[in-house]
Amino acid sequence: MLLLIVILLIVWVVLAVLLTAWSMWFQGFLYTEPSTGLVWRAPAAASAIMATVFLWVIVDYRTQGKYRPIWETTSTESSKSFAELRVPGESGKDEVYKLRPGTRNEYREGGLPSGKKLAATPPQVIVVEGEGRAVFKPEVDAKGNYLRHKTRGVEDPLRYVDEKGRVMREGEFGQLETFRTGTFIGNLFINLLFLAACFLSLWLLARFQWLHALLHAVGAGRC
Repeated sequence: MLLLIVILLIVWVVLAVLLTAWSMWFQGFLYTEPSTGLVWRAPAAASAIMATVFLWVIVDYRTQGKYRPIWETTSTESSKSFAELRVPGESGKDEVYKLRPGTRNEYREGGLPSGKKLAATPPQVIVVEGEGRAVFKPEVDAKGNYLRHKTRGVEDPLRYVDEKGRVMREGEFGQLETFRTGTFIGNLFINLLFLAACFLSLWLLARFQWLHALLHAVGAGRC
């Protein structure tokens, strides 16, 4: 934790110096002349921005990396692996696969080291919960083919969904994927707070024109 604080202080000093130099050059290049008092205004703007960054880093540190830039974050969490999964067999009876000790998602028939491994894309995955059964079925398109979504051009693992809307993913069977509304709202808030801090600091303190301040803030949010 102490090392993290030292690193943030170093970043603050570097940001103050760079923002001062950049403000003087950029405003002198685009405007008639740089704003007066940039020697203290730019470091003050850097301090306001770093206060938000400090808050963000502490929150992210305490939540084990849940609060990230908006394009990196995820609001889904995986549950603890089920001890047992079932798959319909050719004979009509369920094939029982048990989680191997010390693994997250290695399921073998009967739980034996030599047992048959759970298929990569079984037709269904069944979880026994109390007296009921939850059946997870793969998502398919209109033609009945497996439907794999893409994220930034990269194919995602196949999703298996039960009637409650709960999700398991190909390669991570046995773990439920749960959407956390609180995490989503928290991530959205901290990202917007950082954007607002950058915009207001550059506009009101460093005296950039509001459009240039906004463009700088958006650029900082993308870094």
